[in-house]
Amino acid sequence: MKKILFAISLLICLGACTEVMDLPSDGFGDLLIVNGSLCSADSLHTLSLHVSSREKGIISPGEVRGKLYVNGTLLSDTLSYKGTKEDTTLCLLTFKAQFAPEDELKLVFESSVGTCEVNESVPPLPVVAGASTGEDIVLSYSDYGNQETRSFHRFYLGVADAAGVDNAYRVSAYLDGETECVEGIKDPRYYSDQTGVKKSYDDEPVKLYNLLEPVLKLPWMSSESVNDFNIFSDESFAGGEYTLTLCWFGSLYHTPSLAGYYEGDTHKSEVWVSRAGVNVRLESIPVGYYRYLMAAEYDVTGAYLPLVYEPSFFPSNVEGGLGYVNVSSALEYRIPYPDRYYDSDHYFEGYVK
Repeated sequence: MKKILFAISLLICLGACTEVMDLPSDGFGDLLIVNGSLCSADSLHTLSLHVSSREKGIISPGEVRGKLYVNGTLLSDTLSYKGTKEDTTLCLLTFKAQFAPEDELKLVFESSVGTCEVNESVPPLPVVAGASTGEDIVLSYSDYGNQETRSFHRFYLGVADAAGVDNAYRVSAYLDGETECVEGIKDPRYYSDQTGVKKSYDDEPVKLYNLLEPVLKLPWMSSESVNDFNIFSDESFAGGEYTLTLCWFGSLYHTPSLAGYYEGDTHKSEVWVSRAGVNVRLESIPVGYYRYLMAAEYDVTGAYLPLVYEPSFFPSNVEGGLGYVNVSSALEYRIPYPDRYYDSDHYFEGYVK
């Protein structure tokens, strides 16, 4: 009797959790998997490709031809090339093309397992309602099971959300700057005069932490959690303005190498200046891509007990295949930091004039 009741209960539960899904295959063929992003702020766009095989699992797609159409015009036609030695199943496609917000994009992929395509409209540009820096703050957080305490740089980014539609966003940041010799050594017996020499750096990724930001928290975790993709929806501020509080740690400046010498008891050295800034990128991303990345985040950081784990649902916008190709628009906002000078008396830390 207990077995019968259990079987009936199980059938009721299964029936209640059933959802009809239209899959691109009956499971017996091979499918091309395409993932990656195309952004209006970039001129080069790279997508990754694999093949899902019923018999062999994930395998290389071999040679793939990709075509990118913008508003019906072919802008880029490229062949795939193999990825790294660590992942022999990976192939990459790089498109060289520029497009604008609200353009219509069509991607066509031709491979040995068939043809698939992606059709997407580029979202309108996001609206940045200002950005500024704040005081550094000391925060404690968990990192791979260890409790860490660090001093974080803090900055604020305002977002003005468009009303009447569901919106999703992604935020990222890059450090750029340069060091310049503003006062070289004049005595050629020791060193050459490097006055005016510059060394620049840019596009250094900054890992953002959202420990202070409610809209970037993972909804299924009560403790502080780092949303690795830094994505968020407008659910809590739809049609209004919202200011993100973001943190990162690390050196703002590149410390230059100083040449110097002694003239009697006096030490003479070069003087360098280091200029730095953080480029903050705000992207408008499709709501489907937001759901896709949140599903990926849940599979990594969600409940580990099978009894309470909810299966993830991954949206796909690849017709005739699998995966999700993000098509986004973006604005970049640069936050400058004060110039810092270095000489023999102010090395490593420098000083601000």
